[in-house]
Amino acid sequence: MIQAVIFDCFGVLCSERGARYEQVVDFVRQIHKGYKTAMLSNVSRQFVDSLFSQQEQAELFDAVVISSEVGIAKPNDLIYEMTAMKLGVVPEECVMIDDSEANIAGARRAGMQAVLYETLEQCQADLDKLVEKNNA
Repeated sequence: MIQAVIFDCFGVLCSERGARYEQVVDFVRQIHKGYKTAMLSNVSRQFVDSLFSQQEQAELFDAVVISSEVGIAKPNDLIYEMTAMKLGVVPEECVMIDDSEANIAGARRAGMQAVLYETLEQCQADLDKLVEKNNA
């Protein structure tokens, strides 16, 4: 059963220029009502903090894992396992949403399910299918 959804920052929550995708941030707010959520990113803490205030991070995410702070980067399996642990769940109870095929593969190696982010609509539909399948 899916207990948590983990979001990449760069490419999913924001653009290459550092502009937030507000529709995706709203999607996180909706997901957070029923699931634990985390941000897992290879960007710097400074970049994350420029996008989200500390209050927003606390409101949107149960955990924020920044690769440079933990010394492990995606797609290393260990960073996904660490993120699940911070959420208090096992990797099999998580869905990773990322725009990188390599990072999706890393999440799957760690035991997570994953959605390759292309558009918000596609992501929502793919996540809905996973939730349906896992809760059937």
